[in-house]
Amino acid sequence: SSQPATKTRLFSTLDPELMLNPENLPRASTLAMTKEYSFLRTSVPRGPKVGSLGLPAHPREKKTSKSSKIRSLADYRTEDSNAGNSGGNVPAPDSTKGSLKQNRSSAASVVSEISLSPDTDDRLENTSLAGDSVSEVDGNDSDSSSYSSASTRGTYGILSKTVGTQDTPYMVNGQEIPADTLGQFPSIKDVLQAAAAEHQDQGQEVNGEVRSRRDSICSSVSLESSAAETQEEMLQVLKEKMRLEGQLEALSLEASQALKEKAELQAQLAALSTKLQAQVECSHSSQQRQDSLSSEVDTLKQSCWDLERAMTDLQNMLEAKNASLASSNNDLQVAEEQYQRLMAKVEDMQRSMLSKDNTVHDLRQQMTALQSQLQQVQLERTTLTSKLKASQAEISSLQSVRQWYQQQLALAQEARVRLQGEMAHIQVGQMTQAGLLEHLKLENVSLSQQLTETQHRSMKEKGRIAAQLQGIEADMLDQEAAFMQIQEAKTMVEEDLQRRLEEFEGERERLQRMADSAASLEQQLEQVKLTLLQRDQQLEALQQEHLDLMKQLTLTQEALQSREQSLDALQTHYDELQARLGELQGEAASREDTICLLQNEKIILEAALQAAKSGKEELDRGARRLEEGTEETSETLEKLREELAIKSGQVEHLQQETAALKKQMQKIKEQFLQQKVMVEAYRRDATSKDQLISELKATRKRLDSELKELRQELMQVHGEKRTAEAELSRLHREVAQVRQHMADLEGHLQSAQKERDEMETHLQSLQFDKEQMVAVTEANEALKKQIEELQQEARKAITEQKQKMRRLGSDLTSAQKEMKTKHKAYENAVGILSRRLQEALAAKEAADAELGQLRAQGGSSDSSLALHERIQALEAELQAVSHSKTLLEKELQEVIALTSQELEESREKVLELEDEVQAVLQRKEEEDRQMKHLVQALQASLEKEKEKVNSLKEQVAAAKVEAGHNRRHFKAASLELSEVKKELQAKEHLVQKLQAEADDLQIREGKHSQEIAQFQAELAEARAQLQLLQKQLDEQLSKQPVGNQEMENLKWEVDQKEREIQSLKQQLDLTEQQGRKELEGLQQLLQNVKSELEMAQEDLSMTQKDKFMLQAKVSELKNNMKTLLQQNQQLKLDLRRGAAKT
Repeated sequence: SSQPATKTRLFSTLDPELMLNPENLPRASTLAMTKEYSFLRTSVPRGPKVGSLGLPAHPREKKTSKSSKIRSLADYRTEDSNAGNSGGNVPAPDSTKGSLKQNRSSAASVVSEISLSPDTDDRLENTSLAGDSVSEVDGNDSDSSSYSSASTRGTYGILSKTVGTQDTPYMVNGQEIPADTLGQFPSIKDVLQAAAAEHQDQGQEVNGEVRSRRDSICSSVSLESSAAETQEEMLQVLKEKMRLEGQLEALSLEASQALKEKAELQAQLAALSTKLQAQVECSHSSQQRQDSLSSEVDTLKQSCWDLERAMTDLQNMLEAKNASLASSNNDLQVAEEQYQRLMAKVEDMQRSMLSKDNTVHDLRQQMTALQSQLQQVQLERTTLTSKLKASQAEISSLQSVRQWYQQQLALAQEARVRLQGEMAHIQVGQMTQAGLLEHLKLENVSLSQQLTETQHRSMKEKGRIAAQLQGIEADMLDQEAAFMQIQEAKTMVEEDLQRRLEEFEGERERLQRMADSAASLEQQLEQVKLTLLQRDQQLEALQQEHLDLMKQLTLTQEALQSREQSLDALQTHYDELQARLGELQGEAASREDTICLLQNEKIILEAALQAAKSGKEELDRGARRLEEGTEETSETLEKLREELAIKSGQVEHLQQETAALKKQMQKIKEQFLQQKVMVEAYRRDATSKDQLISELKATRKRLDSELKELRQELMQVHGEKRTAEAELSRLHREVAQVRQHMADLEGHLQSAQKERDEMETHLQSLQFDKEQMVAVTEANEALKKQIEELQQEARKAITEQKQKMRRLGSDLTSAQKEMKTKHKAYENAVGILSRRLQEALAAKEAADAELGQLRAQGGSSDSSLALHERIQALEAELQAVSHSKTLLEKELQEVIALTSQELEESREKVLELEDEVQAVLQRKEEEDRQMKHLVQALQASLEKEKEKVNSLKEQVAAAKVEAGHNRRHFKAASLELSEVKKELQAKEHLVQKLQAEADDLQIREGKHSQEIAQFQAELAEARAQLQLLQKQLDEQLSKQPVGNQEMENLKWEVDQKEREIQSLKQQLDLTEQQGRKELEGLQQLLQNVKSELEMAQEDLSMTQKDKFMLQAKVSELKNNMKTLLQQNQQLKLDLRRGAAKT
């Protein structure tokens, strides 16, 4: 029960650091384990789960002693009384209460030097039940390295027995162990009591443990190399050894927990003691800084008081200077203004008199010239009025003659136009009726056939498209789980839909074109019918008009010109008809009806020609006479127009001149009145000049006295200027001193800021750990949100696809409806066209009957040649119409071919869409698989991150413990900041006082400027008065030669006074500029002081914010410390309970 002199420590696999980091355990060779110990993996009893304690690793201090370490339970073997090794052997197990310390070696090192004797085998087999039960409860194989190391190391003791070296002592880790003592170990109570005693005496040890671990690993490696040959013989011993190790691990769990908690408490106590010492040192340094700052603040206060005194002195000086400057400025301005007024008035009076005399002479000359011009204008006006009357009478007679001619021309032109229009309508109608009817019949037949074919094709294709779309909708509704590449499928489907819509729109446009063409054909048919009706009516009207014209030609000679034009037109038409009849002779048999009509027209036209030829000669004569008369009248009219234009221009010119003369007369009258007023004013000015002379003499005396006063004030100003310069130099020195003090204060502030920054870095290191925890939690939440968002997006995409497929179905149904409506419209158009064709056939039959009648009438006529020409012309028109018909038929065939091609293309596109839909479905299934894999990977990463979060939480707890020593630093910094605040507040009060004084100075300067402005205004008035007086004096001097000399003397004196005033002004300006510069310098200094105070205030605000932040953090750390203390107390209670149980 006596403890050894040298401190020993145990080395066990129950070390919490090894449990948290099992990779540090020594490993056996993988080949040996796989070959020889593979059958042990299922039946070997297991120890406790690695990391099941969940305790954080804590740092340990170094231990220099190597020989005093206990690396396994072999160190606690029984020892003879005579064996006294210097390596620190432990007493017998019956009385062992040796010190046992928590260690970090592997689990196999505990049993590395055990040689299994038959006595110990029985004991360990009895105790193996507990280990088996523990291993069954904890059933995992997380620490396979312990078994491999144990299996290789345990062979050493057994080999020693088999070889026959039992009597020789063993060297294990630098210690000699006799063969008799192998296998004798202390009880677990003795081990726990030794560990508790050692923990009370010793500190933390780190490096020694690492070295012991290295020694144990080296010893295990050496043993492994020596025992590789005899592994087969030692399998049974290894099984028993593995059971014993599991039991030992189960029994030593409680001991390792207690040791670990004690070590943590001791580490916390040591950390708190170091923190207390650091805070005490910080408090001493902060007190020294406070003393230095207080001394600097006192010096700054003294400098501020000196500055305030200097400012008051400067203000007094400035007030005196401003008063003297204002008085001198007023006097100078008054004198200058009076003089300038007098001179300006004299010059203005002279100029105005000369200008007025000149204007009077000019006005008189203008009056005489205007009177003569008025007389001439009146004479010309009378002559022009007589000429205008005569010309107006001539113009009225000419206009009446012109109107009579115009009426006759209009009547003739109307008759000619009617005849021409009627003939053209008749010819065109007869030529185009037959051709149009046949063409329309053929077109209607072809169109009806094409419509029926297109209807059948469109119905079949619509049925196919509807079936395909229904299949696509069913497939898309069944698929609801698309995640990643749904957007690509969307774009493909949308493009296909757009293509389909474009194709449908193209079909719509083509159908519309067909409908438009049908409508145009209908319009043409209607126009043909209208033209036929109009021509029938026109034929009847023409026959009546022909008779009327024949009567008018015989009765009236007044419409000679109109008849000539109509005859010329008829002749041209007759020639054209003859040419057409020559062309139509070959087709006379088929156009007999038209020939009859033409023969009737020919008879009528020949009768009209015979009547017209007789009157043509008379018309030629009358036309010649009329042309001669019209030429003469046109010449006379042109001459009259030119004369009228000239006279009208002259009249306008005269009117403008009379208006200008009136304006000039008004201006002359106004000037005359002004001259009268000016003459009266001159008379009044002459009376007042005598009074002004007397006033000038009085002002001269007053100016002399004022000049003397100004000179005296200038001397005073110079003296004040010198004193002000001396004061300014003194102020500059004081400002330099203040700046030095401010620079010192800034240095102290920088040092304080550096300390604050150091504190902030400590806090940031603590916050960084917290931020890592927060970031990991946020990352986990973000991953969860991303997974949810992906699921939502997939659902949305599925719903969107469903909606799109529904839209496709609705679009297809709408397209089918539109096709049906177009088909119906097309059928209606075909029906209308067929009806119109029937009507056209009926009209054609009527026309054929009329042609037969005309042929019967034309058989007896002699003009067969003209009719043949007419028939040929009609046949040519028929050929043109048939050619147009063929072109239209070709266009129809092309339209039909295009529609069929488009329908085939639409079918192919539908098939392509189906293929693409199937490809999209396959992609969707692949994406589902990929998403499942991704979800699994994300779950695995989440679990890993949770483990990381747990480890970070443990690190944060350790960081919180370390952050406790920052409290006193923060308190000291807060005290320093409060003192700096007080000093800055005092400085702010001083600056506010200085600002108030500067504001008072500015107010006084404003008042002085106002007074100066008033004085300048008075000077301006005085100058104006002087100018008036000078003008009056000039006028009197012209009258009185004696007064001239006096005025010259006065002017000379005034000039001298002005020069003196100007010199005084220059001096005053210089003094003002200097005063302004001084004021600006002071203002800049004040601004600098303000800016410095503002910077200090900002620093204070920042320090206050930092203080509040630090106080919050300190409160958090206090709470964490309280919780940690509570946890420690609970752990102590648990330890006491465990000790009581054992």
